[in-house]
Amino acid sequence: MNRKNQFLTFLIVDDQDLARTVLCRQISELLPSFVGIEAANVRQARELLMRQRVDGVFLDLEMPGGSGMALLPEIRAMGIPVVVVTAHKRYAVDAFDGDAVDYLLKPVEQSRLARALTRIRKLGGRDPADPLIMLGDQSSCWPLRQDEIVMVESEGKNALLHLKNREPIPIPRSLKEIEELLNESQFVRVNRYRVVQLLCLKEIRRRTGAGHFVAELDGHGSIEFSRRQSIAFRQRFGF
Repeated sequence: MNRKNQFLTFLIVDDQDLARTVLCRQISELLPSFVGIEAANVRQARELLMRQRVDGVFLDLEMPGGSGMALLPEIRAMGIPVVVVTAHKRYAVDAFDGDAVDYLLKPVEQSRLARALTRIRKLGGRDPADPLIMLGDQSSCWPLRQDEIVMVESEGKNALLHLKNREPIPIPRSLKEIEELLNESQFVRVNRYRVVQLLCLKEIRRRTGAGHFVAELDGHGSIEFSRRQSIAFRQRFGF
């Protein structure tokens, strides 16, 4: 596939034909333009990895003729993100020790798959000019351009995304988890509960005698930096 089209290519490694078909269908529902190639065992996967450039691998572990766990370090040595997809919980520690970017249990939940795709795009498969992320809950997923996000706000264990020209979206993820998916050059943490897009800050002022900043956030009024984040902001921008 011509890379200028920015299609992502994923290798699906699973000895079950139906499992590969279902996973490809699930990915296509989230990324209609992706290209899927399939391998039924470790040997086929190695051959395909030698011939084709891929942006990520979805890897089953228990397969006849070779363990996916043995293949994991080989793929990571190529710099390719790996998502483990298995019916067994017991390999999770070994998978993350092997630098897997995510661990999905069969049957794969669409919201968890959306998270895995976002991690792949962040770590290896995404074009730097494409700030798209995918976030979802148990029933829906939302492809979002990062420049749509005005602010991410913590609400207990969940987060609320404030967007331009759209209603806020509640996401069952922590603020820290979402912050890790965002482009750090576009966003800044202002306090314990909020991350904001820099270009949405209309004005930033030093609060006299208080040792921290106050900013005007587009559409949200005044927002205060914590003392800690004020120091980090000053070190980052020399303000």
